[in-house]
Amino acid sequence: MVHGGHGVATRVPTVAELVAAGQVEIDRMVMALVPSLLASRLKWTLGTSLDGLRQLRLIGDEPVDQADLAMALGNLDPLMRPASRQELAAELTRLRGLTAQKDRIEPELSIAAWVDELGRWPADVSIRALREWKSLSKWWPTWNEIEGLMARRTGERLELYARLRARLGRS
Repeated sequence: MVHGGHGVATRVPTVAELVAAGQVEIDRMVMALVPSLLASRLKWTLGTSLDGLRQLRLIGDEPVDQADLAMALGNLDPLMRPASRQELAAELTRLRGLTAQKDRIEPELSIAAWVDELGRWPADVSIRALREWKSLSKWWPTWNEIEGLMARRTGERLELYARLRARLGRS
């Protein structure tokens, strides 16, 4: 349980819950971890770039409560952690068994490189992308394809986290 501000407590969702959830539900779960006073000052606007991602703005001129920022970041930290190397290797091995490969490369080298790259992403995002891929193509994915799936799934969470960290770092 984490505090959402003013005595309100919420539970940090598990990786399994995030993997199973739709994007709207994930965004709702993430915002529930931001203290209510701070959340009321955050406004998402449609992005101007071609990727279609929304952008986050802080509204109002009053200073941001540093305790609220610290609480929000503490609440969001578990959602930013990557899956373990073992979990990622297991998911990749499973995907390898469910897809065809155009070019045969040494599986251990390929898995190690993928684990390193996937380890830079939140656990639920990398696991969901790997599990989702088998429904999108019969072929083993390129890194670019998996990265695109992950970027779409986590864009707003990463922006929220980065903006809050930057705001806390300025004071």
